[in-house]
Amino acid sequence: MNEQKCTPKTNYRRGAAYAHNIAVYIGAILDPEREFMLSRLQRALVRTMREDITAREAQCLELYYVQQRNYRQISAQLHINVSTISRNIQRGEHKLNRVLDLAKAILGQDVPAA
Repeated sequence: MNEQKCTPKTNYRRGAAYAHNIAVYIGAILDPEREFMLSRLQRALVRTMREDITAREAQCLELYYVQQRNYRQISAQLHINVSTISRNIQRGEHKLNRVLDLAKAILGQDVPAA
């Protein structure tokens, strides 16, 4: 029997632009070398996010948005329940958005949204 390898696709809840912005911030949070490619405002936001987001949330966000894995793949890699993966991603997104919303309110500028 001929079996085809089926790779599940990751469908982002908020669209590709949202996924790209999250991937940029998570990449900068996890890799200080990439931080210098960002504007001064974005670097300040990344430093704030480093303090707010837990290591596990950052790891789940990186696997989901940067490496484009789905919840089951992340669960298998980290040996964590799928519901815990979902919760970590939601909490991480919420914290990222909270920092970006605060920056928008303080600066009155259009900050690249996550």
